[in-house]
Amino acid sequence: MNGTGRALLRLFSVQGVWNYERMLGVGVGYAAEPLLEDLKAKDPVRHSEAVVRSAEFFNCNPNLAGLAVGATVRAEYDSAPGTPVHFLRTALCSPLGALGDQLFWAGLLPALVGAALVVVVLGGGLWGIIGFLVAYNIVHVWTASWSLRTGLAAGMGVGAAIGSSWVPRSIPRVGLAAGFAVGNVLLSQFVGQRKQTRTKLMPYECGKDPVGSARERFSVKFYLIAMLFILFDIEVIFLVPWAAVFKTLAGLGPAMRWFVYLEMMVFVGLLLVGYIYVVKKGAFDWGEKARREAEAEARALHDLEARRLRERRPAA
Repeated sequence: MNGTGRALLRLFSVQGVWNYERMLGVGVGYAAEPLLEDLKAKDPVRHSEAVVRSAEFFNCNPNLAGLAVGATVRAEYDSAPGTPVHFLRTALCSPLGALGDQLFWAGLLPALVGAALVVVVLGGGLWGIIGFLVAYNIVHVWTASWSLRTGLAAGMGVGAAIGSSWVPRSIPRVGLAAGFAVGNVLLSQFVGQRKQTRTKLMPYECGKDPVGSARERFSVKFYLIAMLFILFDIEVIFLVPWAAVFKTLAGLGPAMRWFVYLEMMVFVGLLLVGYIYVVKKGAFDWGEKARREAEAEARALHDLEARRLRERRPAA
């Protein structure tokens, strides 16, 4: 079937011709027109009727409009009666709208925006915005192409094709990702403390106060904390494959379910005992003397900066 490339390009403009009378109908008809050109030579009357039907009232999420375009075009080529084709378009409005809104507006878009905000907050700046635009448009283009190809292949059976596709299965996962990304941003804004102290405002570099000679020896506690972080980080990673296979193993029976669960609880318990041990040993405590020295250094830096500002004001 010719015109698939042009139809795909036109799918990206369906929302631009939205109106109160036909919603996305005109845009869907405009996208379907290149696909119906071969029908004109075979059956001019059917072609005229198909062009009119393709531009009738229709509304759904624009990212999944290709399913409706491809399915109705395939039905026209398969010589399906006009009334069932009309009913197919009407029946696709609600599911494509609901699935698309949950997948994109309530899932993918908030997840990517939340991830972009995290990147910006962490100092990524413009790269967070660029990454958001690139990621969203890659998914947008791929989904449009998949929708059109799936609709053209399924025809009147597009409902079954949608039900067995990745779209319904991905909605809970994308929604969870969106909640996690946006939730982290909101929690950091509303729960995180904003109390600024001289110590917190000091420059920070790898756990060592940037005061004095660069050739000063590092405290052994810095290396100790680094090794403990690597140790606990690697151990906690084992929770990921366990969680991935837990449901499968739990389906083998109650005995296996409890065995897998208790085994992980023992593992977590050992980690907790190890963590309590290093805390009791003072591995995470830099000492009261070190804290007092850091506060004194922070005050010295603050006073030095204030003195420099006072010296610059008369010159300005």
